[in-house]
Amino acid sequence: MKVCFSGFGKMAREVHALAAVDSFFETVSILDPALPRVPGVLVTASPQEAFAPADLVFDFSVASACAQNAPVAASLGKRLVIGTTGLAPEAVEGIRAALKQANSSGVVSANFSVGVSIFIEAAKLLE
Repeated sequence: MKVCFSGFGKMAREVHALAAVDSFFETVSILDPALPRVPGVLVTASPQEAFAPADLVFDFSVASACAQNAPVAASLGKRLVIGTTGLAPEAVEGIRAALKQANSSGVVSANFSVGVSIFIEAAKLLE
C-alpha cells in the first residue's frame, strides 16, 4: 500500500518507521513544506502532488492544514487516517462529507497518543 504523510512530526515519523519495516507499506510522499529532503520520497508543499501517488493518507499535521487538505485527499479517492488534534466539529463534518461524496473511507481520532487515550478514558470514569 502506497502511503502519504500529511505533516511529518513525531507521530508521523513513528508510523513511517513502523511502515518501513513492513513490505506491505511504501512511503511515496510527504506533504510538509518545512521538511528537508527524505531520500527516495517525494516531499512537497502541494497537496495534489503529494496525494496523487498514494492509496492512503496519514494526517498528523495541524488542525488548520488538516481541515483544508483532508477533503482534497478524500476528493481524490484516497483513504484517510487522521490523528490531528484540535479539529473543529465542522472540519470533521467536512471531511466526512468529502469521504462520502468520493465513496472513500477514513478514520478520525483526536489523538493517537497512548497517554492521551488513557487520560480520556480515565476522565470518563470521573463523570
